[in-house]
Amino acid sequence: MISIGGAAEAPSVLRTYSDYSLPVDFRIAYLAMDTDISGALGAQLVTFDTNNQLTSRLAQKWTIGASGEYVDFELKPNLKWSDGQPLVANDVKASFADTKRYFLKDFSIVFASYSRIEVINPRVVRFYLRKGVSPLALLSQMVDSRHGIVKLINGKATMAITAGPYSLASADSKEVVLKANLHYTNYSKEMFQEIRIRRPPPGKLISGGALREDPWPDFIQVPTIVTKSDVAALPPGSQIWSSNHDRTISLSIIDRKRLLPIRTLLGFIKSNADLSLIGAGAHNAPLATQLPAKGLVLYSRKDPAIVNVDRAAFLKVWDKKTVSIAYDESRIPQEVLEGLKNSVCSVLPVKCVLERISLRDLKRLRRDGGYDLVISSMGADPTDIDGAIFQYFERDQPFIPSDNSAQGNFVARIQKLRQSEIGLIEGYQKLLSDAVELNYVLPIFRSSTTLMGRPYMDFSRSAIGNFDFEDMRRRP
Repeated sequence: MISIGGAAEAPSVLRTYSDYSLPVDFRIAYLAMDTDISGALGAQLVTFDTNNQLTSRLAQKWTIGASGEYVDFELKPNLKWSDGQPLVANDVKASFADTKRYFLKDFSIVFASYSRIEVINPRVVRFYLRKGVSPLALLSQMVDSRHGIVKLINGKATMAITAGPYSLASADSKEVVLKANLHYTNYSKEMFQEIRIRRPPPGKLISGGALREDPWPDFIQVPTIVTKSDVAALPPGSQIWSSNHDRTISLSIIDRKRLLPIRTLLGFIKSNADLSLIGAGAHNAPLATQLPAKGLVLYSRKDPAIVNVDRAAFLKVWDKKTVSIAYDESRIPQEVLEGLKNSVCSVLPVKCVLERISLRDLKRLRRDGGYDLVISSMGADPTDIDGAIFQYFERDQPFIPSDNSAQGNFVARIQKLRQSEIGLIEGYQKLLSDAVELNYVLPIFRSSTTLMGRPYMDFSRSAIGNFDFEDMRRRP
């Protein structure tokens, strides 16, 4: 995201362009803006602080049973919904029951962690853990805003009444409007009182270059890949927030029915293509193997082994006359596509076909096939490591499929990791590293929306983004 423009007096309304999913529900996050909206509407029991340590949000504290068989969450005193009504332990129990009813597959990791929920008193709710599940495993999964407490009216969830910093005022195919929650536990008059999110005008990419002459948005959400020409068109900001959006851009398997030939294809690309050409048109995009060790971000940190796959070895197993690579043109700019043609397509011994798709089609494509590879991004915020692992390895059509080998059976390895209270981060990092080694995914370069050599993005007037909603302020 990029702040554009500036006024002498900070406004109480923030306007932005971005895509989003309908219906609006903070438990749904298919697009980047969905995740931001989740953070604005949802409030979970616990969260991470700036040092990535568990801390309270709606829960004042949590207590682990003497034998580790349960976790008690004690709610903060005088908690209220955005309509002013009390938020009590029964609301927490009802919220988890509703989410389990409608989103069991999406949050199967959380629901597999506990057997039942019991209300001890109006301010204390108890989660009984399943055998072999550590309290830390449950707590670390609760930090995602999608696990926030939802308000039920006549048995149906509503986003018009929330416990988060904002509630939903209206939503349609053209615009989403959020209103500040005056009863939010950390409400401040310095928060934006209203946020308006519009879908971008038809035919315009969500980028600084395309929208810099448009006076409507206060800020825009830049695609994962920011090109050098786009960055050059943007004005510098005046204040820096400590957040950025780094991702590893990768080529990965999209057709799950043909694992052996496509793994061979990735091996051939790794052996013969100059992948540095792909990142040449993007700002601050070194090869993924040159990523610094930073925090908890789940990047592969070592140089993937090169198992030489020559032309003869490739053609021996490749069973098609073409190689098809899918991409979303709203996120992958022309400069990167040209680099893909000059590096990957130029060395393939069969015809290379680039196909435009929508990211919304990926789930169907991973189920039905139709393309060989997809160029896309992968990465995880430290506050949602477990959610990222689920998306990559465990959902119905996973980003990275498992096989039956000891190294490649990622699902079994994840289940074993969750039974341990130590080594979770290192274990998850090893999973992605092994996925690279086994040629399920080929990292190309790191893309960042860090601008003009700064270590962090400019969020000086932004009220939505992957940063702490506890300190969401209007800034002059």
